[in-house]
Amino acid sequence: MFESRLLFRGPEEPPELRGAIVDRGALNVDARKKSGGFAVDIASNITKWDNRDFFKLKSGRNFVEERENGAEKLVKGEFIYRDVNLTFYKVVDGDTLSGILDKLSKYPEFSYLKNGNFLKNFNISPTRIKPGLWIPLPVSQAGEILDDELFYGYCLGAILELKSNKIYGEYIDRLLKKSGGASGEGLKEMIRVMFAVAKVECGGKFLELGSTHRFEPAHNCFSYTMFHVLMKGPGLRARENLGMTEGQTLHPKNSAKLFLAFMIEKSGGDLEQFFPFDKNIDNFSAFYNGKKYKETNPEYPSKLTNYYMEAKKLFP
Repeated sequence: MFESRLLFRGPEEPPELRGAIVDRGALNVDARKKSGGFAVDIASNITKWDNRDFFKLKSGRNFVEERENGAEKLVKGEFIYRDVNLTFYKVVDGDTLSGILDKLSKYPEFSYLKNGNFLKNFNISPTRIKPGLWIPLPVSQAGEILDDELFYGYCLGAILELKSNKIYGEYIDRLLKKSGGASGEGLKEMIRVMFAVAKVECGGKFLELGSTHRFEPAHNCFSYTMFHVLMKGPGLRARENLGMTEGQTLHPKNSAKLFLAFMIEKSGGDLEQFFPFDKNIDNFSAFYNGKKYKETNPEYPSKLTNYYMEAKKLFP
């Protein structure tokens, strides 16, 4: 049996697991049964993900207005906004990408911006840099690479929490039934799919440096999380419905919830069309990577297949 470590935090601990965590030890037998029979332990080596601010949801709040009202003015006049684990910079007239990095890197806390390796998630088109725009800065580090066991645990927590969501719960229940039931097999199959998508989108390593957000030129917007959910249309609706800021979505469990909510929004609630997944990978590739994926990213389905088969071995 695959054994996963899981960290539950915040007010949305799923009813199946609420109160079952004792002294960062293993869950009790009843909780294991309700979570599909998996042995789920608390991760003892997590640091940044312990921050409870990731789970202070803001449903009904105006995120744009909050950013403006909560802006911080730096010594030399630059405005930034500190989200959870993510900092935004407000563009002013005359700014360029290199100019922004240069002036911010002179502050000790942003000195890491001198390192060109961070440009991979600061790839905004120069034509997109306009006064008043808030842009996310490259992160100083992505933290520990998220290992497969922890990914499994966070995805399990995300599914169980979303089952109780007033907007998305019924769709999760329906998908679990289609993918093998609300017990072990259905949960594992959903997590296998999430594993495959996240691995492809992150280039093979969960939370690899620069993989948590990037500008998407073809869509003229940013994508966030290890699944790279676009912040427009269905992705933006999903994030707002979940009451999360961009920074909050970067927590692995929140990332998994946003991915599922985005899928529901974009598919019109018809997630069942992608299951069984191994027989619908081409369909999913066109859905998630664009109808022209065979021209723009022809290796996408084969990579999905490889990671999906890897997940089947990891989570049998």
